Amino acid sequence: KHRTGAQALTVKRPTGEPVPFAIIRAFIPEINQEIKSVVADAFGRFFLLTPPGTYYITVDEKLPDETYKKIYQSPALDLKNGVLTSDLVV
Repeated sequence: KHRTGAQALTVKRPTGEPVPFAIIRAFIPEINQEIKSVVADAFGRFFLLTPPGTYYITVDEKLPDETYKKIYQSPALDLKNGVLTSDLVV
């Protein structure tokens, strides 16, 4: 069960194609400390809930050889409710 109002977001390419099994991480910018990570499902869907604050988000793509590569880093985002509210286009 997810908290009321939490929307499943999608990590996707500019073409709209999802990025399956990507790892989405939230970091505290001042100290570059990871505070939360979630793994997207086969359709690129994920939920990311954090304490309210300012974070930057990274996305690691799963490669065919099962390793991961960082493909995206957001600017610092002010997540007032601790909820990322828009899809990640990487």
